Amino acid sequence: SGLLTVDARITGTAAAPRLTSTLDVTGLRIAGQDYAGLAAALGYDSQRATLDATFQQDATHSLTATGTIPVVVKWAEGWHAGVPGDMTLQVRSSGLDVAVLNAFTNRTVSDIAGTLGLDLAVTGPVSNPHPQGSFALTHGQATLPSLGVRIEQVLVRGQVTEDAMRIVELSAQSGAGRLTGSGE
Repeated sequence: SGLLTVDARITGTAAAPRLTSTLDVTGLRIAGQDYAGLAAALGYDSQRATLDATFQQDATHSLTATGTIPVVVKWAEGWHAGVPGDMTLQVRSSGLDVAVLNAFTNRTVSDIAGTLGLDLAVTGPVSNPHPQGSFALTHGQATLPSLGVRIEQVLVRGQVTEDAMRIVELSAQSGAGRLTGSGE
């Protein structure tokens, strides 16, 4: 639930339209979890679509996405739309609280906690994107109720490239046992 406010304006001509829009969501509640909100600005001008969005989880946790995509949209002499060039998209977060996942586990996993950080960029054509960046889950923990197992001190650090996803560091602890590793 929440309150969605949208302001959209279309100007220009059928051969060269322009769009400016803003979107705000306040009082956001998903699966019983409250969020501070979502704000986004979308635009289209001179065959380029732009995005600038911020998801505010709470006062200290947020995610931003910014980018441009070359897009041709016109309806003069019939409808035409296409993506003729390379996109640039960046998604960043210094930390999202992963406890929200507790609402979606159907109790197969409980007490999920931790912070997920992201710094990802995607470039190239929409049909063949080239991701690049890093991610990290820190201070992770969870319980597997059916097994009576509590997993703590979960740390996962990784990198994403267009060819692979690498787990640079993986560690977790349960009781006296410890798991460490890496991989691709």
